[in-house]
Amino acid sequence: MSESGLPPARRLWERVESERNNRGWTTVELQERSGVDRSTVSRLKTSKRSPLPETVNKLADTLGIPRQEALALAGLVGAPNVRSPEDAITAPQSVVSIVNVEGDADTDELLARLSPRRRRLLEQFRESERERLARIAESVARETEEANRRFAELVRSEAEETDLS
Repeated sequence: MSESGLPPARRLWERVESERNNRGWTTVELQERSGVDRSTVSRLKTSKRSPLPETVNKLADTLGIPRQEALALAGLVGAPNVRSPEDAITAPQSVVSIVNVEGDADTDELLARLSPRRRRLLEQFRESERERLARIAESVARETEEANRRFAELVRSEAEETDLS
């Protein structure tokens, strides 16, 4: 849970739902347009885990939400400290989307057919992968914020030199 007591991505879920409803889209339409499974979007509302940055970016791009804003709403990074989203340095997706551990309908269906013991072992593996990726994403988010801060300082410094010339 976040400091506010809400699930970490609850604010993102609220924004996604608002944008989806404003467009008159069903949850199926959002899934088709974004490539993000409906159950994944639904989990934003209640999950104690933050979503993968790749998932947040897909939803943001589909709904026209600036990526940095969506990542902040998902609890993955602080508010952007640059003047526009174009100025933001973003983490390479290959770093944060190494393994897709969200599951899909086919995987969940196959999982349900396994014995409870094997299913529990595989769920434990999936959970450990989620936790590992969350640690990586947090590290990348911290590095991204630091890079944005250094970039903003560099831009200010260059602007000051230009003003002095």
